[in-house]
Amino acid sequence: MTNKTKNQKISVNSSPSEGATAGQQTKAEQRTELASQQAETEQRTELTGQQAEAEQRAERTELASQQAARGAVDFDAVQGMTEQRTELGSSPSEGAVTGHNDAMRKINKPQVVFFGNGPLSDATLTVLQDHCDILFHARSKSDLADASRIKQENPKAFGILASFGVMIRSDLLDLFEPEGILNLHPSLLPKYRGASPIESAILAGDSDFSYSIMKLVKAMDAGPIYHQETLKKLPLNKLEIYHHLATAGANWLVNNLHHIRQLNPVPQNDADATFTEKFDKSLSSLHPEQYTASEVLRQIIAYQDFPKPKYTFFGKTCIILEAHVLRVTDILCEAAGLNGTKSSPLMIKCADRNFVVIDRLQPEGKKPMDAISFVNGYGKPNKN
Repeated sequence: MTNKTKNQKISVNSSPSEGATAGQQTKAEQRTELASQQAETEQRTELTGQQAEAEQRAERTELASQQAARGAVDFDAVQGMTEQRTELGSSPSEGAVTGHNDAMRKINKPQVVFFGNGPLSDATLTVLQDHCDILFHARSKSDLADASRIKQENPKAFGILASFGVMIRSDLLDLFEPEGILNLHPSLLPKYRGASPIESAILAGDSDFSYSIMKLVKAMDAGPIYHQETLKKLPLNKLEIYHHLATAGANWLVNNLHHIRQLNPVPQNDADATFTEKFDKSLSSLHPEQYTASEVLRQIIAYQDFPKPKYTFFGKTCIILEAHVLRVTDILCEAAGLNGTKSSPLMIKCADRNFVVIDRLQPEGKKPMDAISFVNGYGKPNKN
């Protein structure tokens, strides 16, 4: 065989090898592209599935919100829904999560039928409105039929009462079983049952003030107790005492409503009960000759708003708004220049020879004013 023939064979043998290599590279590229397409398809499928799941969750949330408005969602179901989490990080998913959380917050608010009127009721309701869904506020006896209807339409709703002043019928009480209507009463029951617990505590000389959360029963303020608390060192101001007790009691209710039905209230000892009276206008006139200065001051504080403490100066009947006690020893020290005590131009001498000093007052038919302004206007001889 010639050299030329050998070279030709070698050339022939090398050509197929180069072609095979090129073919393999092409097939590898095709396989890589195919794998990439499959991965992209799977990613799209997973994304679509997640988006569909998010949409379903959003639909469930909307349905739950609608049910909650009708009182048809219980707390256990809500808790299960709250624990769900969205895995998507895209904008549609974030929007679904936001809507879900907003709906959960609305659903989680306990529903309440509220009974009450007056300063204790107002302060209590201020706290409850931030944490509860107030379905109805019964202010008087004429509202009781609506309260009954709304409770029957919303069987999971709680009943809360603060200073209502109207006897609740047994059939309405029964609707709120087993926990009953929860009554915020401003005293350490069984002490100071009745219509004027805070005022009676002020008149009695108490320095600490309490509230009780009890289950309302037909007998006046005689229901079993869920919780009691005493607040110390409160300012001797009627409205501030109302506010502090109502706020503390309402906050306890907010924190315990979800499990109140698992608590067992403790019966009161009726043998220890004391009772308060309903005030009337006959109490408004002050009689300092019969009481000590401290007792008269407490009457002025307790009778604010109603029946309004009154006294006559220069022939003019006035409502006493603010005052303080001045003892005889303080006056003697003032005369001797031993302290900085200053008396007012209006002072009432009391049975213990000490004085109640008038700081602000309101003549009948006039605006409130300080004592100096009153004396300047009414204390002159020609203005008796």
